[in-house]
Amino acid sequence: MQRQQQDSQYLDYHFLLGTTHPRQLTINTHWLSKFGTLINENSKDFGAFQVVKAKYQDGCYLKFVLVDCTQAPHHSCVISKEDPNRLLLVHK
Repeated sequence: MQRQQQDSQYLDYHFLLGTTHPRQLTINTHWLSKFGTLINENSKDFGAFQVVKAKYQDGCYLKFVLVDCTQAPHHSCVISKEDPNRLLLVHK
């Protein structure tokens, strides 16, 4: 129960790679291997976006988006104000 409450804070958070954003959280392979395994969600690939899920040992899922900004050097990634679960690629 305690674990469930802790995890709920992080569910559906977007993780941005190669960007600076107030809500950015850093992830790396060590962090991922510590908490679970990577799952590509039906191989959905939105250009520079890739929707991925990390699965915890106890079955909880943490959903996040990997963003490779090297593919869009003149853009920055922001979280939509209208919908926090939506990631926008904005021209600088």
